[in-house]
Amino acid sequence: MDDVPSPRDLRGVATISQALAYIIGVGGIVAGGFMQNDGNSGMAALLWLTGFGIGALLTVASFIVRALSGALARLEHLEAEVGLLTRARAAERWER
Repeated sequence: MDDVPSPRDLRGVATISQALAYIIGVGGIVAGGFMQNDGNSGMAALLWLTGFGIGALLTVASFIVRALSGALARLEHLEAEVGLLTRARAAERWER
């Protein structure tokens, strides 16, 4: 299981995804504003909708990755506790 990213790595990816969502959203608004000023309303609307759609998808992906990160952290914690309990149980059996 060496290829599974750690919860810390997943939180970093989620943060980057959220930042990209904001950057793309602002970029879409600015680019759409420039197109609107040039008189190209159709392209402006397309840029606004595309920026909103991509930003929304990245935000949803960020939330999913954060949830996966939390689940992975809990799983690692449970795995460590089960290991401790198993070793304690084995030690009890040998003492009898």
